[in-house]
Amino acid sequence: PALRVAWSAAVWPEGKYDYILCHFGANGRKAVQLREAGLVEGPVVTVFHGSDIHTYPKRFRYPIYRELFAWGDLFLTVSELGREQLLRMGCPEDRLHLLRMGVDKDFFRYRFRNPGQDYRILTIGRLVEAKGLR
Repeated sequence: PALRVAWSAAVWPEGKYDYILCHFGANGRKAVQLREAGLVEGPVVTVFHGSDIHTYPKRFRYPIYRELFAWGDLFLTVSELGREQLLRMGCPEDRLHLLRMGVDKDFFRYRFRNPGQDYRILTIGRLVEAKGLR
């Protein structure tokens, strides 16, 4: 871990931040390690998206997020399933919040379609069951 912290220190500028927003748990781990080493200052907010909850931790034999859960300030997840899994892994409930990601439906106008008329839909993400796509 010490070499990873040193590498991260070379990439992340030192300084005091209003917030250090980390997408994915692995980046949150690096941020709290940098902060504990005195190289950055500021609250660490980590957003968990999916693979960092369900796949990444299985590659390690120890609780990979132990330091993050102890030292991180706020944890966000995009699904109830993710929230439940993070709690099982030891994430403190008082610092864990559900923050759904989506599109502002008021920004897009509804267009009536005739029955049988084709729809064109663009979605960005993996086509997996966990995404809720049919």
